[in-house]
Amino acid sequence: MEAVTYRDLLWDFTQEAFGRSGEVTLRVFSSEQELFESRGKGGQAFSMYLPVERVAKSMEYQADSGHGLSSERLASLGWKLWEALPPDARVPLEQAAPDQVVRLKISSNSPAIDDLPWEWLNDGPSRPPFALRAGIRLTRSVPVMLPVPPLSLRKPFRVLLVIPIPYDESSMNAYQEIEAIGPALSRDPYQMEILKETTWEALYEALRAEPQPAIVHYVGHAGIDRGEGSLILQDSSGRSHWIAGSQLSQELPVTVGLMCLSTGITAPNYQISGLSRLAYMPASRRLPTCIVTLYPVTQPGVRRFWEVFYAELAQHGNAVEAHADAQRAVAADAAAGADWGSFCLVIRDQSGQVIRISTRGPLPVERNKQEIAARVTAQIANDAAATSIAMGDLTSDAHVAQLYEESKAAQKYSKGL
Repeated sequence: MEAVTYRDLLWDFTQEAFGRSGEVTLRVFSSEQELFESRGKGGQAFSMYLPVERVAKSMEYQADSGHGLSSERLASLGWKLWEALPPDARVPLEQAAPDQVVRLKISSNSPAIDDLPWEWLNDGPSRPPFALRAGIRLTRSVPVMLPVPPLSLRKPFRVLLVIPIPYDESSMNAYQEIEAIGPALSRDPYQMEILKETTWEALYEALRAEPQPAIVHYVGHAGIDRGEGSLILQDSSGRSHWIAGSQLSQELPVTVGLMCLSTGITAPNYQISGLSRLAYMPASRRLPTCIVTLYPVTQPGVRRFWEVFYAELAQHGNAVEAHADAQRAVAADAAAGADWGSFCLVIRDQSGQVIRISTRGPLPVERNKQEIAARVTAQIANDAAATSIAMGDLTSDAHVAQLYEESKAAQKYSKGL
């Protein structure tokens, strides 16, 4: 597959802390760099109203009905989101064409906005959602100033599959969960390892075992504690043990370029929105790009999505293209219903290029060290950039100058890798 050239479009929504629910400012940027260079104040700015509460109540009603999420209802909600957008902001999507792919990245400062069904955005309920159209890649984003370069990996590379089943939560059927995902990870170039003991201590050790994993795939319950997403593992007695995203981010090795956070198909999730809260953690938490399920999903949808996603990822390492292809495959499967729109891509490395597959055998040690240094240096520069945005007008010129020096160092490492 030839590399895809994207025309980036970043929609950054800001909801004022003391404003009325639904009143937001939309800023439109051509890149994440533009957002950071303007210190979050530039771009085209629009004051608008998003039907946050109305959409949330409608989706809660559907979820509580026991019949799952309706494609027709979700399409209607996607149209309401489209109607709320300023006409000028709609133009790039209306003009998108397959020969110039628009990569739409949606970011916000509000979980309520993140929870909206953006994957279903459409310009008429009878028309296909933009996410399924050839000239558009609809993603979510936690913006960073610099792309975090992927590591080159030789085949096979390790994927750690984690399926905790604490006895004090709704018990999942581990066999059926593995059966739905395992086949996609049981072929070249993947080397699947199922974590047998799903305690935090066992996961900690597995993350450090050589070779360190390139992908972590979690299937299980989630929770939210003080606004922060958590995964629910087990303690030594088999009961629930919550691991906050901030704790996980401190222990993930630099080799992990992708984290997949899936709800189970054999039991209701304790708090499914905890998965997305974790994926949306601030950029200062060094988590990789994530694929996350937003709503309950079925076995046909899960099996088809991961089958196509992992097959496509193995070809080019581009999570954006693999995610789009997998969404389309699930949407074409009548048995999967509305599942395709539940699989959400949250880009946390700016590019979505999560791995670089090496076909030339073992990598020279020096090159591997350079690539790791490039990732770490980019992360440090991005931390400084996030601080700059948070400080706003208080940011000194000296701090900005230091930020760009760190940026240049990261770019120097990245070039030619």
